[in-house]
Amino acid sequence: MTTHHIENINVTAFDEMPTPEEIHARLPLSEKAAKTVTHGRHLLRNILDRKDHRMFVVVGPCSIHDPVAGLDYARRLKKLSEEVGDTLQLIMRVYFEKPRTTVGWKGYINDPFMDDSFRIDIGMAKAREFLLQVAEIGMPTGTEALDPNAPLTNQGRVAVVRTKGNGYGHIVLRGGDGRPNYDTVSVAMVEQALDKAKLPHNIVVDCSHANSFKKPELQPLVMADIVNQVRLGNKSLVGVMIESNIEAGNQSIPADLSQLKYGCSVTDGCVDWATTEKMIRDAAILLRDVLPERLS
Repeated sequence: MTTHHIENINVTAFDEMPTPEEIHARLPLSEKAAKTVTHGRHLLRNILDRKDHRMFVVVGPCSIHDPVAGLDYARRLKKLSEEVGDTLQLIMRVYFEKPRTTVGWKGYINDPFMDDSFRIDIGMAKAREFLLQVAEIGMPTGTEALDPNAPLTNQGRVAVVRTKGNGYGHIVLRGGDGRPNYDTVSVAMVEQALDKAKLPHNIVVDCSHANSFKKPELQPLVMADIVNQVRLGNKSLVGVMIESNIEAGNQSIPADLSQLKYGCSVTDGCVDWATTEKMIRDAAILLRDVLPERLS
């Protein structure tokens, strides 16, 4: 008995995805890019293990939509990282997925052409290509795999993924329930919870989202507060996250994509590049003589 008349009755097509193995073959990892990845991970582990006195800053656009502007940003950030690298380890925020978005654009992987064509097969390759280009610049990146429905082996077979866990997990405070949670009381409560769970005191503060009430102009105030907590003796705050772009604020996606403003977010609002430089430079100056003492 055939069942085609009762199966997938609303499906118009199945578009096959390239396997990870095929994408890797098409876009191979160079020796230079691999070194950027391994070195960046090594530096972060040392910060979390308190072998490195520096703090880390994950900074970059809310989401990547224009790879040209994204690479422009990466080059600027690389130059700034060389300036403040004795105090702050900079990592470029590179987010491709916006699955929590209920309406609107779902991100560069899901809809790379920003036209509701949802060419995920192309988006996956474009995302890897962008990460490779940033790694070639020598800039470490931080991203998130936010879609839990794609557990594939390198050969493209669906798999149950088992893991030994990540010894370098950390708490990220991004605010919630309509209020910030980066204040000294909230940080102290997290420290107590980590003590109870017998976990390391590794806390990262998101300067954006609910901690700044999604008002990008408030991000510098959050950053300044964290710097002040460290200067006053806090030893559990190991990093911050900043939503930053070339231009400030955000923009709606126009029907004519040629009208998009260069270097401006199409998702959450960001601080502009001048503000980003000032936030990071000010923090480096204020923390330069303080952070080495945290290891003593």
